[in-house]
Amino acid sequence: MIGDGCNPDVIVINSLIDTLYKDGLSKEAWNMFRKMNEFKLVPTVVTYNTLLAGLRNDSRVQERFKLFESMKECGCPPNTKTFNIASMLYEMTEIGCFPDLFTYNTLIYGLVKVSRFFEAFWLFHRMRKTVNPDCITLYTLLPGAVKAGSIEDAFKVVEEHAISFAERVVSLGLRKNGSIMVLVIKLLSKKKKSLDAHKLFEKFTKFFGIRPTLEVYYHLINELLDIHLAELAWDVYKEMKNAGCAADSQYDVYTYNLLLDDLGNSGKVNELFEIYNEMLHRGIEPDKITHSILISGLVKSNKVEKALDLYYDLISGGFSPTPCTYGPLIDGFLKLKELDEAKSLFEEMIEYECKPHCAIYNILINGYGKAGDINTARDLFDIMVNEVIRLDLKSYAILVDCCCLMGKNCRLTGSFLKWFLRFYQKMY
Repeated sequence: MIGDGCNPDVIVINSLIDTLYKDGLSKEAWNMFRKMNEFKLVPTVVTYNTLLAGLRNDSRVQERFKLFESMKECGCPPNTKTFNIASMLYEMTEIGCFPDLFTYNTLIYGLVKVSRFFEAFWLFHRMRKTVNPDCITLYTLLPGAVKAGSIEDAFKVVEEHAISFAERVVSLGLRKNGSIMVLVIKLLSKKKKSLDAHKLFEKFTKFFGIRPTLEVYYHLINELLDIHLAELAWDVYKEMKNAGCAADSQYDVYTYNLLLDDLGNSGKVNELFEIYNEMLHRGIEPDKITHSILISGLVKSNKVEKALDLYYDLISGGFSPTPCTYGPLIDGFLKLKELDEAKSLFEEMIEYECKPHCAIYNILINGYGKAGDINTARDLFDIMVNEVIRLDLKSYAILVDCCCLMGKNCRLTGSFLKWFLRFYQKMY
């Protein structure tokens, strides 16, 4: 063919390389690859894929990676077939040859180009364990992520620049609903920057015209209450009402529970039930947490009898109580020194097959201890041991308080401490 002055084209060379490799003539296949220069032919992605497959079959890992990295230098971008990424990385590390920044950027570029975003982000997070990404890494990942709608993944990449990134995405019209605000607010709150989250909320709603979702309102109110900015949280709630958010989301009841809990903790019982009635008027179904908050709010306002009445009203309506329902009631009666009523509720709790946890026992032991009934407190500790209920730090603090309450009764204190040592050895 060559003797007749007919030079082969790249398709013929690729076919010859493939045939030689399949016949076990790898040396001849590589000689054919080198001759492409003589014929003034440029290797294609098919050429490289054939050679890479041959190197893989020969377990020549280092040569395989050198050839892979040379593709970009030769202006030949890899395609989907080239990126058998998992085996390439694992084989590379097995021989003590670790990928560098260039290797990762090349692999990520190829994956993004063929829309394999999951693998691209997996590789990015793997990369960060050993190699610091550069601007090329980010410029490769972020546009592809936004285009594919993987905004949450993009935020994980640019945590330190979340606000500017979110503003850029919104200003370009790439995301017009409120879901992007949820991501930023959660991220900022995680970094204890709830006020920054509120400022961003104001900017997005008033400047960019983004309509917040109920989930946005919930997270923002939650974070503002968490840093004791109740007034600002209630302003956001009023804005939520004025915006006319439809009552069709689980975040409705979540948000109302936050507000009810704030009022209950503040002792504002009248306002507590006003908001509760508003919740019912809007057709939002209360959950078990809602009812527990109402009971707890009444107890904290020294309205224990009313709390008990509410509890029985709920029970008669088919309500299934939880430990969070019983805890405030038992605590309230113990503080009033009505030990029999507290005991009756505890027994009723068992009857309803509502298993008491550590917090319930802490309330009981603390109450009986402060009432001077050390024997009952000790019996309750014994029940915890027998039921294999693990104590928390508060349990130990209550135990110390019980010892202190015994005062100068050294005999009783010593007996109690000996019992505690036996208990501790049994638990641990």
